[in-house]
Amino acid sequence: MNERPGAHRQPTHRAHAIGRGQGPTAWRAIAVLGAVAGCPFAVLVSALLIDLPSRLAIAWQAGTPSASVDVVPLTVTAAAVGTLAVAVAGAVLAAPSASFLGRRAALSVAAAIAGAAAGLWGLWVVTAVTAVDAVSPPPPDLELLVPLVSVLVTMRLVGLAYGAAAHDPSPRPPDPALPRADIPVGAAPRWRHDGVSGFFLAAVLALSLLGALSWRAAPVAGLTCWVMAGLTAVLVRIRLEIDERGLALSAWGRGPAMVLPWARIVEAHAVRIRPVQWGGWGFRVVPRRSSVGLRKGPGLVLTLTDGRRLGITLDEPVLPAGLVNSHLERVRGGGP
Repeated sequence: MNERPGAHRQPTHRAHAIGRGQGPTAWRAIAVLGAVAGCPFAVLVSALLIDLPSRLAIAWQAGTPSASVDVVPLTVTAAAVGTLAVAVAGAVLAAPSASFLGRRAALSVAAAIAGAAAGLWGLWVVTAVTAVDAVSPPPPDLELLVPLVSVLVTMRLVGLAYGAAAHDPSPRPPDPALPRADIPVGAAPRWRHDGVSGFFLAAVLALSLLGALSWRAAPVAGLTCWVMAGLTAVLVRIRLEIDERGLALSAWGRGPAMVLPWARIVEAHAVRIRPVQWGGWGFRVVPRRSSVGLRKGPGLVLTLTDGRRLGITLDEPVLPAGLVNSHLERVRGGGP
């Protein structure tokens, strides 16, 4: 098979350039700034509306406050940190040469800073308002939970507001050197695989048992273990399907599937996947790549039109990679 010069390099090169030098729309930028600014705004509003003591305890030892701060400087500091995060987000959005992923990473950091400041403020305020007496410490489970939830919610809101990267509207056919598979003329490719992970099954059982053992002594910790067990159960069995829609991932083959349409796929590779190089086991999202890693070994890796890669561990990835490449070659004019 004769390979056209640059056939392999061109799709990836073009996809990686997408979004560089192009900022988000005005409405998305406003939404991002609004999501970050919501943190210092919440700090100031709560300070004005809630009747707080003149000093707030911020650390405890043996059930008594070991450090306290005047409420006014503490309010100003928490709001100032959040405002600084808004300024950082504004500078990132205005940067003319930043890439999409570079902007998104910087905005995530700004959101985490604002969320952490608001979360700590919220913890101290809730403790002061709900305490039986002026020196009661917060419940141990809340010391980490409140700031963490605040950080995650803020980062998620910023991610939703910023949106996804632009897609290459005209990707080239896949590299001729990549796997191919026979597809009947006029038919859509059809393939299905159910991957089961013993590791995540063991994790579900361990978290469920830990939740049952800790429920009486620490109800919040027990409930957290059960919630984590439920979330982990999603990864015990993952169904991967290839059909006329594109590539679809679903938990246990039931419920809504995450569909990756054909228009977003550049090409498919059959390679060996090491989860530690993709962010870990389970569903992971790291800069420029995402993965569904149930174990270490062979896997299917898709190059997407926004420059990202999606890796999925499979026992036999050559056939699905061939089906994807053959179908893309057909619809993009590079094959029968």
